[in-house]
Amino acid sequence: MEKNNIECKVVLDSDYADGFPSRKIGNWFKSNSKFTELINDFKPDAVFVDRQRHFGLE
Repeated sequence: MEKNNIECKVVLDSDYADGFPSRKIGNWFKSNSKFTELINDFKPDAVFVDRQRHFGLE
């Protein structure tokens, strides 16, 4: 993609989303500031996911 001047970023979904339902009840109610910061800093036009996980729903 970079050969075509398309800026991209690859991230590990488990670093940004815990999945639902999480065994940690506290995770059910807190905001995901790490994910929000990633989106606000990078400002993607599109997000592609390679598997069905909670990250795709964030």
